[in-house]
Amino acid sequence: MVLGGVLRSVAGWKADKYQFEVTIHSAYNLLPGTKALQVVWKRGTKQTSTKPVRAQRGEALWDENLSLVCTMFVNPKTSTYEPKPAVFVVKEMLDAPLKERVYAEAVVDLLEFAMQPGRTIKRTLPLAIGKKTLPTHIIFSVKATPLREGVALSEVSSNVSIADLMEVEDLAEERDDETRTFEQHAARREQTQTTSKSKTINTTTQGYVDQTTSEFKETTRNREQVVKQAMDSTMTGEQKIAFAALEARRENASAMEKGVLALRDSLVDPLTDFTVTEKHGLDDDEFADDDDDSGDLVPISVVANTGRQAGRYLPPVLYDDDVYAKAGFAVGLNERRDPLLDVTSGLAFDGHLGVTGPTRILVGRVCKINVRAADHFGNPRSVGGDSVFGVLTSPDGVDVDDHDELTHVDVTDHGDGTYGLEFTCTSQGVWLLRLKFNNRFSNQTHEMIVSYGPLVHTDLVVQPPVGPFLCGGYTDVLVRVKHPEGGRVMSGAEAFSVRMVSPSAMSMSVPLELEPGATTAIATVCWPEVGEHSVSVTLDGALLPKCPIAVTVLPEDICLAACQIQGAGTNRAVAGERSSFVVEAHDARGNRLTKGGAPLGVVLRSLADQASGATSRGQILDYGNGAYEASYTLRIAGPFEVALVLAGEELVMKGTCEPGAAVVTGCVLLGDAVLDLEVGTKGRFAVERRDAYGNRAPSRQGQLQLRCAVDGPGNAETHVVDGADGRSDVVASAEAAGRYFLTVMGGDDQTPVPGSPFELVCYPGSAHANKSVTSVYGASLASPDSDVLTAVAGDEITITVAPRDFFGNQTVFGPGARVVVTAVG
Repeated sequence: MVLGGVLRSVAGWKADKYQFEVTIHSAYNLLPGTKALQVVWKRGTKQTSTKPVRAQRGEALWDENLSLVCTMFVNPKTSTYEPKPAVFVVKEMLDAPLKERVYAEAVVDLLEFAMQPGRTIKRTLPLAIGKKTLPTHIIFSVKATPLREGVALSEVSSNVSIADLMEVEDLAEERDDETRTFEQHAARREQTQTTSKSKTINTTTQGYVDQTTSEFKETTRNREQVVKQAMDSTMTGEQKIAFAALEARRENASAMEKGVLALRDSLVDPLTDFTVTEKHGLDDDEFADDDDDSGDLVPISVVANTGRQAGRYLPPVLYDDDVYAKAGFAVGLNERRDPLLDVTSGLAFDGHLGVTGPTRILVGRVCKINVRAADHFGNPRSVGGDSVFGVLTSPDGVDVDDHDELTHVDVTDHGDGTYGLEFTCTSQGVWLLRLKFNNRFSNQTHEMIVSYGPLVHTDLVVQPPVGPFLCGGYTDVLVRVKHPEGGRVMSGAEAFSVRMVSPSAMSMSVPLELEPGATTAIATVCWPEVGEHSVSVTLDGALLPKCPIAVTVLPEDICLAACQIQGAGTNRAVAGERSSFVVEAHDARGNRLTKGGAPLGVVLRSLADQASGATSRGQILDYGNGAYEASYTLRIAGPFEVALVLAGEELVMKGTCEPGAAVVTGCVLLGDAVLDLEVGTKGRFAVERRDAYGNRAPSRQGQLQLRCAVDGPGNAETHVVDGADGRSDVVASAEAAGRYFLTVMGGDDQTPVPGSPFELVCYPGSAHANKSVTSVYGASLASPDSDVLTAVAGDEITITVAPRDFFGNQTVFGPGARVVVTAVG
């Protein structure tokens, strides 16, 4: 009974069925600690849900399709669909025993998508808990597909959907008042007709006859409705479609019959006291023939020159088209070529917008309005072809030029007497819309209240940051309202997302400082690396103009402690040879510098001779790409320090300088250049091998080879013994007494050692008995080959001994030496 009352209260409403296909894409800016989420789409008692997905990095990705069939109701007063709210409930999956809880909700009006059927529309909505709006936003797409038009309210699948129409009780009451007024007018007209014609009044009770029992059952539904309701549960899909087509044809036929009757009655002047038959001289029998199928139609002669209403009329046998054309009607046979004439309305004179009261629209959004054209008598046009224009008046009272592309009113002729207006208002305020039909302005002026809606990505601009951009530094990225002079400000609830991507593909979300009523939002970005970074700003998932922005980040100034140094010159050098090492410049964060120009220097200190404090400077070669080559030359062998200097700061490295290769000219004789020795003994000359800078050169492979040449009274034996400490001993010995000269040479060209030749003086050794020479005077040999001396007795024999050393060199008897001569006979 409640449902029946509701249906009676919404009489005149129409219902269309739509299938809404929703794709849940993702949700971002999730609250910390969120593990898994599920989206439930609810409309009344209907609902469908996605699968639970895990949250990762503050986002949840679904890309899952949902579908619901809903009924859209057409308000007879406005001829537009009523709002149809639906709810997205986001549930958070919890651990047992709680299992799940409501995370947040978002409400969407399906009216927006039903007005654009077949088009997939993507939206981003903020989620809220009660009156609290969360930073979390949900991204989804909706596509509306019409399934069935003109659905009877008794077939609406949801009682809740029908109950939504209870708020239009006032509209039904207004319609009842109009109906009562019409009934009073009809009653007065019936009174005028009773003077010339008797009338039979029948009381009709609505119901149907049961075919099985032949009993009449009284009900508010007719037989077809009862049968349809009973057969809906048993018919197949094809049978339902065929039955619906049959029912539509019946309804069209009934509507045509009622329309013709209403047309006939409307042609009677209510101010006259005589009937149509009396006014036009017609007999009663012309309307009394019940056997004629056209008895409900009005003869065309009745309509001619009345200028009232369009419709279908019964023509006379002979008629003249000019007569009806002068009356403002277009007359001709219909498509079926039956004996009925189609009397259509004249040219468009005015129109009906189908809306009452001011319309609220948004700045920059496309507004679409349908207009039904009507002729001079108020008959709605059923064909197109009229000249229809729309003129907008801005809030400052200026009519907008039709050639302005931004505010031009586009008119689309639907061909059925309706026209679609499409335009855009560029500023907020009260705009006026006037229509011009066939070069005549309409009497109606439609008021539109235009205000700014939520900011979209095209309303904003990102101000490019100004360099230089240094690694580790901070830069403010400004997001500004493109046209703040028009009163556009930020509400503080915009779903901004600022993301920075580094050269190593590291993505970072940057917070944005946003205040309600401001025209500028600031995001402070820290540059973590050197190279080209990408900064992008999105609003509701859409990139702002000129995004992403490429930013080239440079390293900071050079830091000695972070520089990388490579090369043997850091700890080893050879006297007289150039040593080097490479410095790769880095900043304090370890980033490689890619350009030169750093004021580097090299200072050398020898630790082998600290008393003299010998220091020198090296050279720096700048490659221009952040790499430097430091080179230096040392002359003093031994430990040393090399310091890399930058603006008073030093990086000290210690090393050892080795002597260079020994050269002949650098060799030095240790000791006297004259050596006295006894024949048969060995003497030594010590020669120290040195490099070109006087550094003692130890023995090593490829060392300088020395050799000796001797010039003297006899043979002398010499050889060179190389020591490991850089000393070479020249060993010499001779058997013949005398003065010898030793020349020490080396190198490929046998260059004498400085101070060469050296002098070697050999003196004889002590007298040796076997080597001394004895001379006998006063005796002679007994024979030439005999060693026996013969002498004359009494003669004096003199014996002389000449001392000789072991090698036969003349010598002298030393102290304590004596010669003994013994004669035996």
